[in-house]
Amino acid sequence: MLDIPDGVPRLQVLIALCYASLCLANQARHIRTATRKLSDELQRQILPDGGHISRNPGALIELLIDLLPLRQTFAARNIAPPSALLNAIDPHDADAALLPPRRRHLRAVHGMSGTPSDLLATLLAYDDTHGTPMVNMPHTGYQRLDAGAMTVIMDTGPPPPPNVSHDAHAGCLSFELSSGPSRIVINCGMPATGRDNWRGLRRASGTRAAPGAGKLASSEESRS
Repeated sequence: MLDIPDGVPRLQVLIALCYASLCLANQARHIRTATRKLSDELQRQILPDGGHISRNPGALIELLIDLLPLRQTFAARNIAPPSALLNAIDPHDADAALLPPRRRHLRAVHGMSGTPSDLLATLLAYDDTHGTPMVNMPHTGYQRLDAGAMTVIMDTGPPPPPNVSHDAHAGCLSFELSSGPSRIVINCGMPATGRDNWRGLRRASGTRAAPGAGKLASSEESRS
């Protein structure tokens, strides 16, 4: 496992090993080994409030789209899925905490670019809690304020660990503001294409003058 990048790629490899052991005959020993390794890694990477250690909201989508059918595969083999898998799938609806009303877009921060609407729709179809959002994610480092139709989601956490911070932004106290389904102030996020060319700029914390304002705005501060 040492040559596999930390974070989501490492979990995806362990998920694949679980699939392989479950789908092949006479693999009881490999099922136990793969399940134990996946459980250990999920407990390390999925934080107690349901967020991912990288603080990238998109990491949850990438992982859940694989973990949900894996849970069904365990059931098809009449094998109880590990508790770490169940906790990662149904933590406390961490995704909903990072979604505005009507749930169309995740926060564009820490490596997140545009929200993949097809994958998000698939995940929400499995949502038994109907997206009741958390207002406080102390471990992942996000706070949510709701007042009527207005929603503010603020980054209040420290940088993620260096080994999973390849796409992290210097965005402490950055925020996004929405009214109903309409986003008013948003972060630039990471572009879906040309990520290597833009990565350094999008991670920076330089300042610039905000048009029409007598103050400086962080480059990770939002744009409308």
